[in-house]
Amino acid sequence: MSESIKDKVKSISTRTFTVGSCPETIYERFTKFCDQNAKNIRYYKDDNGKMHEKTETIYHIGLRILLDAFEADAKSVMLFEKIQNNEQRITMLENQQKKQPSKIKTFGGNKNE
Repeated sequence: MSESIKDKVKSISTRTFTVGSCPETIYERFTKFCDQNAKNIRYYKDDNGKMHEKTETIYHIGLRILLDAFEADAKSVMLFEKIQNNEQRITMLENQQKKQPSKIKTFGGNKNE
């Protein structure tokens, strides 16, 4: 399925936003998370041929990682609940079958013959 023009523009557009009234400890946790998980390291040569390393923390990648992890956790919980519900239904059906005596079907004949 191809993306519409609107979707393509949204995927490359950027928005600058600030985090208002965020406690310092939460901000520090977020920046630490991004420093550990959302770094981009580039290597380049200067005019003299010497190699240099440039490290950049990409905060929107860190935010996306956190959002993706949250959504994956929510899906996992939902799937776990569905599996648990199905297992309970299966157990209930098995218990009902054990309680009912099974009838021997003889297709019209006498079972004692």
